[in-house]
Amino acid sequence: MSELSADSLDQGREHHLAGRLDEAKSIYQRVLDEEPDNPDALHLLGVVAHQQGRADEALDLIERAIIARPKFAMAYNTAGAVLQTLDQQDKAIVAFRTAIDSAPDFADAHFNLGSALLAISRYEDAIAPLIRATELESDFENAYLNLGVIYKHLGRHLDAIAALEKVTNLNPGFAAAYGNLGSAHKALGNLDVAASVLQKAVELEPDSRNAHYNLGNVLAKLGDSEGAIAAYRRAIEIAPGFVSAQANLVGVLIGAGDHAGALAASRRAIELDPERAVLYCIQGATMIQMGEYGAALDSLGTALKLEPGHTRALALKSVALMELGENDAIRELVDFDRFLRPYQFNQVTGFDSLDDFNSALRSHINSHPALSAEPTHDATRQGTHSGDLLREPRGPLATLENMIMDAVKSYQTEMGKDREHPFLADPPERLKLTLWSVALQAEGHQVAHIHPDAWLSGVYYAHVPSAVETEAAGHAGWIEFGRPEPRFNCQNEPDVRLTQPQEGKMLLFPSYFYHRVIPFDTDETRISIGFDLVRE
Repeated sequence: MSELSADSLDQGREHHLAGRLDEAKSIYQRVLDEEPDNPDALHLLGVVAHQQGRADEALDLIERAIIARPKFAMAYNTAGAVLQTLDQQDKAIVAFRTAIDSAPDFADAHFNLGSALLAISRYEDAIAPLIRATELESDFENAYLNLGVIYKHLGRHLDAIAALEKVTNLNPGFAAAYGNLGSAHKALGNLDVAASVLQKAVELEPDSRNAHYNLGNVLAKLGDSEGAIAAYRRAIEIAPGFVSAQANLVGVLIGAGDHAGALAASRRAIELDPERAVLYCIQGATMIQMGEYGAALDSLGTALKLEPGHTRALALKSVALMELGENDAIRELVDFDRFLRPYQFNQVTGFDSLDDFNSALRSHINSHPALSAEPTHDATRQGTHSGDLLREPRGPLATLENMIMDAVKSYQTEMGKDREHPFLADPPERLKLTLWSVALQAEGHQVAHIHPDAWLSGVYYAHVPSAVETEAAGHAGWIEFGRPEPRFNCQNEPDVRLTQPQEGKMLLFPSYFYHRVIPFDTDETRISIGFDLVRE
């Protein structure tokens, strides 16, 4: 490269950094007119084309730059960014890896690789390049932010908090970091801390709908109805079409005793998105709490027309039917004999005994990074609820996964397809498994709940206190099916089915079946592994 070309490129970069893209482009082009294969001019022209929205032209220029300089790490890095805008994530990942191969200490390429893997939900794979980016640049706040986001997704909330606090220490004005930090504290049950952190996010971005929405979610859990209502309404004021804020506002208004306001909010949400089944469920739940059971069934019927077999709609329909005294209809819908299936394992392949298998499961779970020190699930009381356990190394969970999927296959074969029943009218062809653990201590229990995102759910018992295995009269520590959530204040007594836990026992049941764990009093810990099968 001539001295004149180098000076011209420096002038072009000055314009470029100042945002004067056309002036920069003109200078880069003059360099190319003199030196058609100048890799720096080709690359910089490609960057300008990318910034001006001409992705195909950008890729052509960058490819020419790489031909002229085969180990051009920065050009590969830029090519990855352009490919991401074209939604060619796999090719972008290859480009970022090639940039790293060409320049192993290129922090930005490590960051971009990790971010690209995050974008396609390859969370575990994204961790190493993002950590490497922070090792190369200790103040790389966006890398710490993305690590925090990944750890949240993986249920590693303490790791998320550590990464996100690093961001806020580096940049006290980084609103997105406070938003994610608040969510991590919320997941751990640190609600007061979460509210304080999210209030900071609101102060930094007062016109952010998400900041107000997230604050509203925490205030609602804290029982601060007035604050939550104000936060949701501010989010809606900023973004009038914010359906999730309208939907969550309904629940808080119900809790505050404003049934009319709740019904109006649910109707407004439906107006905004009339094809969304869950909104009719929210309206139906509101009507149930108002005692309008017939109207609730109409709303839930609409939800089921939009999404046949919708889990939340079926659960709520069972409540409305119960309160209307439609016993035959509810027994058909919530058919314990037909749909609740136990599987008892006495021997497990690869282990000397069932006790050895369960012991291995307990050891693996107790050391698992997804196990939270505080409840992370609304249903769990006096216990811990982990994040998703299905990540490497899986250890004995790999065996349990095979046991679950074999049982599910048997269940599906036995149930078949039944167009007359909403649960079996359209059974899924493909299912994705998610897995978590629940450890309950003395007085531990779970309140009545469903698994609204799944089709089929289940539980495996890895350790059952002796007092629970022998208890019969009071059913302490047993799982009970059929009793709705307390918020509905049901007047009619439901038909229920009680099942005694036993080590090695697995239960499968439709995800719309309400279920709870009855409190027990013992020094031993009751350890179960819950799982969902979600339509793919």
